[in-house]
Amino acid sequence: MNERQAIAVLSSYLEHLLRLQGVLDEYGEIKLDNAGRLPAEIRNKLDGFIENVAELRGLINIGRDARRGEPISPAVANAARLMAEEVCRLLSENDELPEARLH
Repeated sequence: MNERQAIAVLSSYLEHLLRLQGVLDEYGEIKLDNAGRLPAEIRNKLDGFIENVAELRGLINIGRDARRGEPISPAVANAARLMAEEVCRLLSENDELPEARLH
């Protein structure tokens, strides 16, 4: 599986996890608290890894670009894959990634 496919799988899983935790709405938009931040529980889980909403939005957008087949530079693809893997692990209750689909 190439980098683009891995990002596509991971980003779909990331969006699934965010929906389960009430962070993405039915339109795929991030829900923020009254102060314009991610919900406290998600901030705590991602503390030190995702610093702000813009970073999470960017990761989601790169994943969506990968699924649409839009061009992504090799450096961005590699960084996005690594970041998506870690964010999924942090958000997942059982640290499970869709590994079988990544290889």
